[in-house]
Amino acid sequence: MKKFRLFGLTGLMILSMLLAGCKYSDNYLARHPSTLKPVLVACQEMGPKASSNTQCVSAMNIYNQMVKLSQQLANNPEGFGQTVLHDQMQLAMLKEQIDQKDQSGSAQLSKLKSQYHSLKQLISIKIAVIAQMEGI
Repeated sequence: MKKFRLFGLTGLMILSMLLAGCKYSDNYLARHPSTLKPVLVACQEMGPKASSNTQCVSAMNIYNQMVKLSQQLANNPEGFGQTVLHDQMQLAMLKEQIDQKDQSGSAQLSKLKSQYHSLKQLISIKIAVIAQMEGI
């Protein structure tokens, strides 16, 4: 009974934060699946308003991505690990390019930064999926 009440209070708190405009960053939600679930529940309770709430749309996108990645991990754990390593190496190369372009003032800098942040979020999600599958 206490567990249900605690989750109910947590869900209510998250719902009120969503309605008030407070939100978790995408990166935070990706790295903390335990926070993602109550956000998704709160979004469901919002009904049709959830589709216009950026936090709900973002949380659902992250959830869908995590489901897809969980399936990939389950089907080929070694291959999944290799993609994480590849992504991390690519992230390091992007960081180098950003540092070089930042010094020269290149116009491509914003595009590189966008790619960097997208890849960094993907890596965070992949690592969270691994942690969740391992029970960490």
